[in-house]
Amino acid sequence: MAIFDWQDIRKAAVTTAGTVPNYTVTLYDGPSSYYDGLTFVIKPHSNQNETTPTLNVNGLGAKNLVFNTVSQYYATLRPYMLGIAGAYRVTFDSSIDAFIVHNPTFGQETNFTPTWGVSGGGPVTLLTNADTNYRWLNNKTVMVRTYCTLSLGSATSAFNCALPFKADGDDRSVVGSGYISSISGQTEYLVLAYLYSDLQNMRIITNAVGGTFAADASFNLLANIIYNVDVTLL
Repeated sequence: MAIFDWQDIRKAAVTTAGTVPNYTVTLYDGPSSYYDGLTFVIKPHSNQNETTPTLNVNGLGAKNLVFNTVSQYYATLRPYMLGIAGAYRVTFDSSIDAFIVHNPTFGQETNFTPTWGVSGGGPVTLLTNADTNYRWLNNKTVMVRTYCTLSLGSATSAFNCALPFKADGDDRSVVGSGYISSISGQTEYLVLAYLYSDLQNMRIITNAVGGTFAADASFNLLANIIYNVDVTLL
């Protein structure tokens, strides 16, 4: 296990040990207990490829590794926010009993299986999920992308995709775009994607005549949306 003089800022980052996602470090002449503001730099010995990573310093107990999103909101690190190529400054915050990672690596995709519902018609069924994911672009911006094949039982004015996170507060001013191909012989529908009133669903509407999707046994959907709002992962 690596040794690190946490009081000497001239020292290099301490390399972690442990079994991912549970990292450990030993700080030379380190603290006998965690305290607010304890800060040092770690260099992961292995990529963080799982959720809910922890850090245990000098055997004092494992604490969650989180990052600051917006305002006072914190989120658990997602996979690959810590990598062997990086060095990460961490600070213990006693108010949340966790280590805050100040410079996590953003951009890694997190896949999920979309759950679709309808409004004003339906039902809509997921046939294949080619690629549906979300990624943090920075500490307050999340991008969602979905590319899948759906079946629509009857005409509908809109349908929704449940997301693995929910916005904090009544903020629905986020809009994305996309298109639908091969539905009822049409070349494509342009679509708009926005955050629905329940603050968790991505709602898909169209600019087609009458604003209605025709029924179809199989059609392809590609949509992207960027959320620049406070979100909580579910």
